[in-house]
Amino acid sequence: MNERIEKLMLNATKDIPQGYYIPPQYFEKFAELIVRECIAICQDIDGEDNIDARSGRQDCAVEIREHFGVEDTMKIAIHTFDSTGDAYDACQCDESIRNGDTLLIPSERVVGLADTWPIAVTREHGALYSLKHGSSWSDWLSTLDNGRLLVAVAHAQQVAAQHGYGI
Repeated sequence: MNERIEKLMLNATKDIPQGYYIPPQYFEKFAELIVRECIAICQDIDGEDNIDARSGRQDCAVEIREHFGVEDTMKIAIHTFDSTGDAYDACQCDESIRNGDTLLIPSERVVGLADTWPIAVTREHGALYSLKHGSSWSDWLSTLDNGRLLVAVAHAQQVAAQHGYGI
């Protein structure tokens, strides 16, 4: 158990009447869930167009995770390919690629999200799917209830921005 979470647990239990017993693992899990909620709030970039603000929110999430010693279960890998066709095919058969991982295709200036139907976050999309004309990521994400994809889109857009690719 992280030392900080243990101190919080001891502080939270000091007023429990004698004779009551709550196993420490319940406090640890409760604390972890609260920390994960705080991280999710930092990572919620819906409607945030400023890349610096997005980056600051991601930095905040990392600081909270490290402070409380909570493992990053949303770790997103970057997979680099020679073509969008290769990226698309790999999403269909390479088990090391998880949904939401970032696909980077420098030769075509494309960054996308791994999925059964991989989708580009950049203007260029090659063989990857793209948002319908007039749609926004906010619209698309509002149809999902998946925190990892919210983080994945932000991550992919950040990678695209770092490479100077249009979003």
